[in-house]
This record gives sequence, C-alpha cells and structure tokens, in this order.
Amino acid sequence: MFTGIILFLLIGITFETVRETLNTCGMARITLGAVLNSISGSIDQMVYSTWKGINYIRSKAKTISNPQSTDQAAIRARVTECSKYWNDTLTQAERNNWEVYSKTIVIPTSGPGDIIKPAKGPFSGYTAFLRNNLLMFTSGQSALGVFQKIAPIGVTGPDAPTNCAAGWVLNKLTVSWTPGTVPGVNAAVWTRSQDGSFHAQEGGYVAVGSGVLAMPSLKGKGGVSITLTAVRGKFDVQVMVVDALGQPSPASALVRGIDVTGI
Repeated sequence: MFTGIILFLLIGITFETVRETLNTCGMARITLGAVLNSISGSIDQMVYSTWKGINYIRSKAKTISNPQSTDQAAIRARVTECSKYWNDTLTQAERNNWEVYSKTIVIPTSGPGDIIKPAKGPFSGYTAFLRNNLLMFTSGQSALGVFQKIAPIGVTGPDAPTNCAAGWVLNKLTVSWTPGTVPGVNAAVWTRSQDGSFHAQEGGYVAVGSGVLAMPSLKGKGGVSITLTAVRGKFDVQVMVVDALGQPSPASALVRGIDVTGI
C-alpha cells in the first residue's frame, strides 16, 4: 500500500511520494500530465503545478526529513527505472505507439473539492508511459523491474466506481463502492482530513471487485504510520480504479465528513 498524494496521479499508495525533484529527464521540470490520474496541489514534498499550459512537478524548497523512507525510495526507484527503460529498452516503434496513445487520453471532469483531480495535459508518449507504469506499481499490480511496454491503444479504460460510501466501522475508516461496467483490476482509496492534519493521500488499494477497503491507519508527517484509533476528526474519501494496463478511471463521487472518533 502506498501513501502520499501527488500527483498523485499519480502517485501515492503506501508510498510516501517522492520528496526530491524528479530528474528522470535531467531537469527539474517535467511534463507529467497526471502520473496518477492527477491530484492537484502537493503530495508530501512534491508540488504539482502548471506554467504556460505545461504541467510540471517540483520538490518543495526544504530539507528532506526522511530521505531513506522505504516508500519514498521505492517511488524514486520506479521513476528512475521507467525513464531508463523508455530510453534504453523500448524500440522507437514502441515509443511512437505511446505517442499515439497519449493523444487519445480523455481527461475527465472533476467536482469542487475533489481529492483526485484529472490532469490538465497534454500528455507526451513518455509521460503516458510513466503514468501507466507508476499506477500499475502503486496499485500493487507490478513490482520493480516489471513494465507495461505496449501502449494500450484502443483499449477502453475502467469506469468510475459508483455508490461510494464510508464510515467509521470497528475502529477502521471503511470505504465501499460498486464496480463499474468496465471494472478494472485494483481500486485505490484516497482520503484527507478536513482540518489538514493528514494531507491527501492514498490510504490503500484492493481488488476492485471486493467493493470495500478498511483502513486502520494513515501516514502522518515524515511518512510515519498513525493508527486511526488515536485520531479524531472528519475525513473525506474518494475512489479510483486502475486496469491491468495502468489506465486510471475517473474518480468516484466524493464522500465528505466521515467522523473518525478513535477508540
């Protein structure tokens, strides 16, 4: 499970999001469209923004407090290996197919206050490849060193889960949903506290067909896991789905104001 927020898109699922400037292309700015179906704002120490119509990710200007966290290191490793695989292993024809695929990505709309927000685009072949492979990794469908190299041209992505609901059940923040007609493989549940004590983060993932995820803990400052029985406050949640090719669904309806009351 990876936690964080980013781009979310893009990123986050007991992965504490990358705290350093992505340097996969040898620069601090990079067109990452929506590495995670895109979550606007910041994930941990990463900031997602737009400049002259170009999406980019940068690190916050502050010292890394936990540069060796397991989750953080895993995401950095994934970004690095995806960049290397794109440059050194994919054929030009395969890269061209990702370019074609990137132009077919449909950006869904989002509602006010959504945790998971669509990327504004535009995507390039590289950012589409990175997005899909990061999502497969953070949703638990692939390990380091395993890649989706074939662009899913013409493959319909998953539908948004429906009937999303949540509550504080048996000392866990429990979220349920109904899979869409095109269900995808794994559902990722994102949450945030309304008082800002917990940043927007992916609280966990599970097979979409199970229709429920119970979260006993979330990540706090420095990526430290905090048991929710020690927490009080109101939380919002939202669910997205990733298919076997790394394509994300639109987000579910936002569920607001779940009371987490501790023990």
